[in-house]
Amino acid sequence: MTLPPGPRAPRIVQGIYALTRPQRGMRLMRERYGDAFAINVPIFGRAVVISDPGQIKQVFTTSTDILDNADRDLGRVLGKGSMFALRGENHQKQRKLLVPPFHGRRLAAYEKIIEDETIRELATWPQDQPFPVQPSMMRITLNAILRAVFGAEGAEFDELRDLLPRFVELGSRFAVLPIPQGTWGPWRKFWAMRREYDAIVERLIAKADDLDERDDVLAMLLQSRYDDGSSMRHSDIADQLLTLLTAGHETTATTLAWAVERVRRHPKILNDLVAEVDAGEKTLREATILEVQRIRPVIDLVIRQIRPTVWTWARGRCPRATRSS
Repeated sequence: MTLPPGPRAPRIVQGIYALTRPQRGMRLMRERYGDAFAINVPIFGRAVVISDPGQIKQVFTTSTDILDNADRDLGRVLGKGSMFALRGENHQKQRKLLVPPFHGRRLAAYEKIIEDETIRELATWPQDQPFPVQPSMMRITLNAILRAVFGAEGAEFDELRDLLPRFVELGSRFAVLPIPQGTWGPWRKFWAMRREYDAIVERLIAKADDLDERDDVLAMLLQSRYDDGSSMRHSDIADQLLTLLTAGHETTATTLAWAVERVRRHPKILNDLVAEVDAGEKTLREATILEVQRIRPVIDLVIRQIRPTVWTWARGRCPRATRSS
């Protein structure tokens, strides 16, 4: 199969270029080679980068029997029970259990938690002086997730609030690296933090009571059952809670921080948003959220891998299909 044109530099050179100039580099290559071009970088190997909306839609709607997640992703550090790591039938089974906590009255309960955390954080903002917004947004999203997802409070809340940001940051650095069999070097610290996390979740599970009266995701997962009537393993629950935090903490905080930055640069939009809130409307607010995500995307690259059963590349390697905005 003939791949589209692309740079011919050695793999290591292309890898350095991708690390040092990820955004500008992609734009320059698109200008030179078109909407689809081939690259060859360390770890991932040969890949095709596409940016045409029609092709991107095709990638996202193609069956996972043909295109699936890349082997190296966050699932390798979040745990075998994470949605990032699961495939096929197992993925569908877990997804079915994760859908109910995000419907109906439970969403309303989460909204109240987010509102409470936001009001508490905004009360600490200084007046008439500039300050970085993202740390505040990180505190809001982390606290909201710990309450809405983990149902954490007291000692467990404080321990998770201290542990999880450091743990997720370290794990994200290791996501595409080989996982050693032993516990040496930086991995020793990672696995120690993982054991500490698992112990805290076990304490939260042991303390869980009055599940019918709770709306947090942990309570829902403890009550959930597979089609055969069996419950989720505690290790799978821990993996899924960690996945929800990873997917929603820093990503949401970064988007919120960009929203503040964008609105500050457009005072008329800010005034219109205030007037809209006073009028009880939300059309402009929803449009603003979508526009911030369009021009300041948190996730700007998605990787899919062609299944080896469909097409085996020369020398046993399989090219990736990479979507770039």
